[in-house]
Amino acid sequence: MIINEDFIKICFSRCELRLRHIYENQAPEIFENNSYQRCKEVLTKTIRSFNESNYLDKNRASLFMRWCDIISSDCSNSPDYPDDIDSLSDAMRVASISEQPNTRCGIHIQAILRFFTLIYEMKFIFMGTNSKIDDQVL
Repeated sequence: MIINEDFIKICFSRCELRLRHIYENQAPEIFENNSYQRCKEVLTKTIRSFNESNYLDKNRASLFMRWCDIISSDCSNSPDYPDDIDSLSDAMRVASISEQPNTRCGIHIQAILRFFTLIYEMKFIFMGTNSKIDDQVL
C-alpha cells in the first residue's frame, strides 16, 4: 500500500511547525563568537539554497567556499596559547569580552541542521525534488 501524499504533506508541515515552536522559544545560544556566527550564516545560506533547488550552481558553491575559506583563515590567525599563567588569564579576559553571547535571537545551529534533515527527507525520500519548506524559517 502506498502512503497517501496528503498524509505525507501534513506530517512534514507538522514537523516544520514543531521545529519552529521548539527553537523560537529557546534562549539565544551562548559561546558565540564572530567566526561561529559567520559559519552559522554560511550554513543557513547553503541550506536556504538547498531548499530552493536540489543543487548548488557552480558560482554559488564557489561563493560559499570562499566564505568558508575566509572564516577558516580568520580562525587560523588567532594568537597561540601563552605559556605563563598571567598571560593566560589576560588572554581569557580578552576572549570572554570578544565572545559575549550574541544578543540577536537567530536560529540555533541544532535547528539549522534539523531543517536540513527535514528538507533532505522531503526532497529525496518522501515527496519530490521540488518540495520545499517555508524559507522564512531560515
